[in-house]
Amino acid sequence: MKTTLVVPRTDFLSAISHPNSHSVNTRLSSTASDKLWNLNSLLASRRWVESDTRFVQPIAYVTLVRYAKGVLELLVYERGSGSNEKRLVDQYSIGYGGHIEELPKDTLGAVVASSAERELVEELGPEVLTPEVRSHIASGIWRNPHVYWDSSTSVNSVHFGVLVPVIVSHEFNITAESGVINNAKWLPTHEVDQLPLESWSKVALNSIVARD
Repeated sequence: MKTTLVVPRTDFLSAISHPNSHSVNTRLSSTASDKLWNLNSLLASRRWVESDTRFVQPIAYVTLVRYAKGVLELLVYERGSGSNEKRLVDQYSIGYGGHIEELPKDTLGAVVASSAERELVEELGPEVLTPEVRSHIASGIWRNPHVYWDSSTSVNSVHFGVLVPVIVSHEFNITAESGVINNAKWLPTHEVDQLPLESWSKVALNSIVARD
């Protein structure tokens, strides 16, 4: 039985000061961030919680960004048939990450950060994870994190994303996870914007372009 880390939805929304909201797309204050990352969590059957809106599953959604000759580029890919997210197969994505399958040894924030690092290596290979990349991930998790959640769809209602943009300044060989990450390549933001992106990637792209 596959399990995944969850927190009660009411606790999540209360921690980030949106107790009655139907959607959240915001950068958290330090107070809200502290409350979120110190919530209690539990492991539950993934099959069960994918349809149980009493709980939400935290996912670090890492986007890789670089400047090539002054042009902002993102590492984009197509979701392959080997992806655990069957509802997103064949869509384009700029997000790397996945479900968390372990309980926190320390805090919820710490396990989200370690999961982000592990998923990057699994999906793109070991060369991607440098001290600089680790630093950007930590900053994106702990320092006014950008949280996205939306109750309007069956998928979004049971997950919340922590959108973590990571600036990459080193060259690395992409050893993409077979059948999961297809056709990974760097593209300028205006070309990424023309692709049929999954919903979280659209939100992440808009956030990155707005901050550039």
